[in-house]
Amino acid sequence: MNFIRLFFIFSTILTLLFTGLVISVDPYMKLGINVFGFKTKAVAQSRENKYYLYESSKKQYDAIIMGSSAAHRYPTSTVKNTINLETFNYAVQHSTPIDYLVILKHVLSKHRPKVIFLQIDFDALNQFYDVDNRLFNSPLKNFLASHETRTKPLFDHDYFTLAAIRDSLRVFYVNYFGKARHIYLEDGNYRKELPLKGKVKTRISSSKKYQISNERIEVLKEIQKICDKKQIELIAFSAPLSFEHLKIIKNTLSLKEKHQKFITHLDSVFRNFTNFQSLNKMKDYNSSEYFRDSTHPSLKMSEIILQQLLTSLKDKNNNESI
Repeated sequence: MNFIRLFFIFSTILTLLFTGLVISVDPYMKLGINVFGFKTKAVAQSRENKYYLYESSKKQYDAIIMGSSAAHRYPTSTVKNTINLETFNYAVQHSTPIDYLVILKHVLSKHRPKVIFLQIDFDALNQFYDVDNRLFNSPLKNFLASHETRTKPLFDHDYFTLAAIRDSLRVFYVNYFGKARHIYLEDGNYRKELPLKGKVKTRISSSKKYQISNERIEVLKEIQKICDKKQIELIAFSAPLSFEHLKIIKNTLSLKEKHQKFITHLDSVFRNFTNFQSLNKMKDYNSSEYFRDSTHPSLKMSEIILQQLLTSLKDKNNNESI
């Protein structure tokens, strides 16, 4: 009995210590807390890093790639080599339409691009898929409308993980003993990765609750309207999902219906929309050569998708300069 009591007390103390560590360090910059006055956080976050990359660059970017982490691996060089436009990859993790809108506003505050590639995840229109708190703690918050700001929640469920403890310790190491690890390279490109082998891991985050958000659809309409007004070519496309992932959606009645509505909404909102969430399109890419996991295409798959979009764009413009 004494052993059980001691174990319980020790576990409680350890849990409280690690919880306090994570809250005070705030490794993902979701809470806006910096108790120790760190100059940098060990975990590079795309909203802040890409904001400053874009702000500090002397290049004039005429093409922008936007989307979630699934769009990280679209190489800007592919766009530049094909249509000769300087390109910036402004994809950010866990994004929703409000992210796309504020990023567009940031881009337009510096320069009017000629082309925007906008990738949209199935989860992005799910009203139960929360807007990431990191948006409200990043410099992009300055481009939010007043009604779009929010009070920071006391805590975030992502922080109840071993990864959060690891990254909190990494913050200490980086600030006192090492250098910051930035995974975003020039022009917002993602770092090179070793190819994966084996079966593609399936990640279904929309399996419990999914409801199309009319508010987010209106935000997408606003993005199209802004691009029309600014005479920007907006190329929208659904984020590719692996063949097995799509099969699960198709075999789950509730998700199948929501997915059909998702595609229908995107097709009606955008003047130029391509659907890459099709079983027929994805059946030839059912391996880790093409997907890091079921929602994140590999570099090779990203290049294939970009080339398809660029070919259509060139055909539309009769191969003339854009």
